[in-house]
Amino acid sequence: MQTRWIGKNVNLDRLTDFIIEFFHLRNFKTSVSTVEGKIMISAVKIEKGSPFVVKVVVNGTPEDFVVDFNAKTKLDTMKFFVPFLSLIGFGWLFQKEVKKLDVYGPLERDFWTFLEMRINELSGKKDF
Repeated sequence: MQTRWIGKNVNLDRLTDFIIEFFHLRNFKTSVSTVEGKIMISAVKIEKGSPFVVKVVVNGTPEDFVVDFNAKTKLDTMKFFVPFLSLIGFGWLFQKEVKKLDVYGPLERDFWTFLEMRINELSGKKDF
């Protein structure tokens, strides 16, 4: 999911620090890189032997920026093969990916709530 903010005058480096804090509080390991002006944050957590990977991209200027939260799973590509996988006994692969959605859904909701509060804080507005 992607959200755009206009007119907030937010320090994007400070916003990046808050995003990293969000993931660290949830026991994710993070790495940050900047490519062509885009700040890319990768967060990884291994739980029950499965990796959970989230990529967040912050792009724009303090007055007009976009934050993109991407938590793709293999489910996105597997959904076309599910009937076939189930038929030949590999339906458990699909089930494993569906369980990841139980983690990603609440994580993404919490992320956007957290981010909105921090953006309002950074922009000096306390109406959240």
